[in-house]
Amino acid sequence: MSFDTRTLYVLTCHTPHGSIFYVGATRNLRRRLCEHNSGAGGSAWTRHWRRRGHVWRVATTEQVPLSTAGLHEDMHTLNLVRMYG
Repeated sequence: MSFDTRTLYVLTCHTPHGSIFYVGATRNLRRRLCEHNSGAGGSAWTRHWRRRGHVWRVATTEQVPLSTAGLHEDMHTLNLVRMYG
């Protein structure tokens, strides 16, 4: 991965209630996934499910150039949210 891009990612977690999703953005996906799964980092949403023993996995990723960050990245994020809920 190049440092002039940001990775938009969708994580999935399988629960007894079905699959749930989380959409995020990072420059270092490996580190960010570890933070979400450690229970000590990540968002409140991912910590909530991690504390219940669920593991987050990468469902899909998309590279967005930093030069087009902002509105362009927001559009890509919204598209991912629409696809995954």
